[in-house]
Amino acid sequence: DLEKYVLDPAKRETDWGSAYPNLRHKKVDYNAMRLARTSINHSYQTASIQASSMNPFVEGIKWESAQIHGRTCELCMERHGRIFPKDDVPLDHPNGLCSMVPYIPKNLEEVAGELKGWLGGADNPVLDEWYRNYGGYFAGGSIKIPTTTKTTKVTKDNINEVLIKDVGFKEVEDSFNNISESLRVSNTQQLLELENKFGCINRSQGTISATSGGRDVRAYVRNRLDNPTQQNLSLSPNYYKDETWLIESTRKGIESNWYMPAKKEKLSVYTVTHEYGHILQNTLIEDKFIENGWSKKNTGEFIDTSKSTPKAMFKWYNNNINEVLTENYNEIISIAKEVNKDFKLDENISRYGKTNKAEFFAETFANSQLGEPNELGKAMNVWLERKGLIK
Repeated sequence: DLEKYVLDPAKRETDWGSAYPNLRHKKVDYNAMRLARTSINHSYQTASIQASSMNPFVEGIKWESAQIHGRTCELCMERHGRIFPKDDVPLDHPNGLCSMVPYIPKNLEEVAGELKGWLGGADNPVLDEWYRNYGGYFAGGSIKIPTTTKTTKVTKDNINEVLIKDVGFKEVEDSFNNISESLRVSNTQQLLELENKFGCINRSQGTISATSGGRDVRAYVRNRLDNPTQQNLSLSPNYYKDETWLIESTRKGIESNWYMPAKKEKLSVYTVTHEYGHILQNTLIEDKFIENGWSKKNTGEFIDTSKSTPKAMFKWYNNNINEVLTENYNEIISIAKEVNKDFKLDENISRYGKTNKAEFFAETFANSQLGEPNELGKAMNVWLERKGLIK
């Protein structure tokens, strides 16, 4: 009987006899009805509490008793009209018929005004906290929500302070002073802007230095294979000693298609932007590690010490890294093909970006951030939005 009673409730008639003429003179078992009513009401109340906890304008839950004569108990009468804190709301007793209503003291005009002001950049700690907790759930990576950014102006006197306090490096090595002062300023400013946008260095155990990585290496990011965000960004003093020379050599690199297109005024920060792309991808690799059971508390847990070669010992790590690189590569190209079915990768990627999938990502990232994105750079920007990687 109960199964027939609850079948297709949205479609059935409101009158019992009309909806179930064959059951007009039958009774539904009371205990079954009591159990169903309790389960349904508790589900509704739990959902109401959860939804209210995710609404920054709900300041409590108002209890509305059924107030049926001879049916409403003393406890429910006592609760009637009370506003409970969102994190301390009692559920109704079994077979209860009471309701819960979100308590929003502000009217719709006030709510709309507060949201509009926040979207326009007004300071609002409550909405900032709401977005930190639930923004990703509601936005789904499809809209931009304003965030507080560090607008520090970098000067020769505050470089190290900005790199640690604002950019998020744990240490600025003494060797960083071995490069041109003007390049230290401009590249620190670029790192600050990228960090304000993506926040990757702050979630890393990163250091910055200026040491040579080899004859033809302008800069590099080195990290531990078993701990991808424990990394060092280093700019080569051989390349960063003269700003004019660095800009001119980067310009020639773009002309020869070794590098991706970039605005003229961004040439001095091309390489550091490329390297930030590696830093960003390393955070995605760490996310993949975590997804598959890795922990910072035991980074070497999946090193297979029973094997004799490094490749075999670190197989778990390399498999996860390659999965991320391949996934990112395929997704970005797929977006480019969504926009242009005739998209040709060879015409949009630099020679450097063709060397491997990690350099493909870093080169495409640099192109997307330096003012003149081609089809691939535009696809990268869409991908970054879809992934929710922009703060």
